[in-house]
Amino acid sequence: GNGTITLASNANGTFNQTGGENTYTFTVTTPTTSGMQLRITRSDRTDPVRNIRVIMPGYVGTYMTQPFYPPFVSKLTGFGVIRFMEWIRTNGNDRLVTWSDRVGTDHVSQAGPKGASFDYAIQLSNTVGADPWLTIPHRADNGFITELARQVKRDLSPQRKVYVEYSNELWNGMFEQTTYVRDQGLALGLGPDSTLAGRRYVAKRSAEIFKIFEDEFGVDRTRVVKVLAGQAASANVASQLIDAFRQPSINGVPINPLNVDFDALAIAPYFGNGLADSIVTSGQVNTITTAQILDLAVATYLPQAISRMQANKVVADQYNKPMIAYEGGQHIVATGANVSNTTLIQKLQAADRDPRMYDIYRSYFTAWFNAGGGVFAHYSFAQTPNEYGSWGAMEHLGQSNAEAHKYRALMDIVALPD
Repeated sequence: GNGTITLASNANGTFNQTGGENTYTFTVTTPTTSGMQLRITRSDRTDPVRNIRVIMPGYVGTYMTQPFYPPFVSKLTGFGVIRFMEWIRTNGNDRLVTWSDRVGTDHVSQAGPKGASFDYAIQLSNTVGADPWLTIPHRADNGFITELARQVKRDLSPQRKVYVEYSNELWNGMFEQTTYVRDQGLALGLGPDSTLAGRRYVAKRSAEIFKIFEDEFGVDRTRVVKVLAGQAASANVASQLIDAFRQPSINGVPINPLNVDFDALAIAPYFGNGLADSIVTSGQVNTITTAQILDLAVATYLPQAISRMQANKVVADQYNKPMIAYEGGQHIVATGANVSNTTLIQKLQAADRDPRMYDIYRSYFTAWFNAGGGVFAHYSFAQTPNEYGSWGAMEHLGQSNAEAHKYRALMDIVALPD
């Protein structure tokens, strides 16, 4: 087309297009989490700028059939399950209601508020040989869920399973989806308070979603792993949820009249919750060492996580279901006003980068399996540390395994015989 394209943020350049198809080259010298901005600042109405592609050098001939960056594929290969919660922007995503709302592979961006395409999630799962774990958007209607189930059955490799979970952390009051299910539960008269009403609504909607997936998969329904998620810190959340899920109706409202079963109870058995804030409370920010932070994690917070695993395993055993983890890992993170404490954040990041984290992770996962835990979706894969946490198993895809102690521990655990 005929027009002008300008790049900003992590990239710079102005390219004047005078018709036809042309290729331009630019360099990202200092990448940040802000990404790149691309603006069309001039476009001829009779020959508009269109069909824009931003492609890394060396991949012009392959990006259509293999859209994933090879190091991304390489680092993911070996894991058996990938949870796509962040991929589809599950938290607070009220934009996905009908199937037409979804992001396709031809969408202008795979990094917008609607998240990335389910098509690419399925393709990535096939590429690395992993089972996808899909968190269904909280407002998705039955038509959306039906079409998603059909797509998964059609496009996912037949030897792969799909984990299906209604949204994410529907017990967590900080998320919009939790407010939604509580409002729905109260409107239906499912409980005397928003918390119980919300959990009962989660049971109801989960049963409906599971039934749609079962119907669409038909004779292959064993490929669908139906997940109910509790809260690691309170096994009572799982008990209330499962108790509601097993009831045909509550207060005259259908919950699970067709007696759909679930396949696994999931929790997020993080360790280190509260450790960072306790450093501030005890006045140790300026004096505590990296070694002392890790000693505290092992002595106090690892046993706390193990206790929570054990308590939730009791609930899972009560219903003869496996206990799995929808998230987990180290949770040595500041909260509230403490995220502005630069000294604290630097020390927390130093602890996360310390080589001892490898052994702590090995101990942590040994405890998980000894407690009877199964599939574990670590949060998260690759992420740059910031004031809100050092969540990634690695900080970036180019990080060496020798420096990525959590990732190296995960890969060594994956390599262990069953």
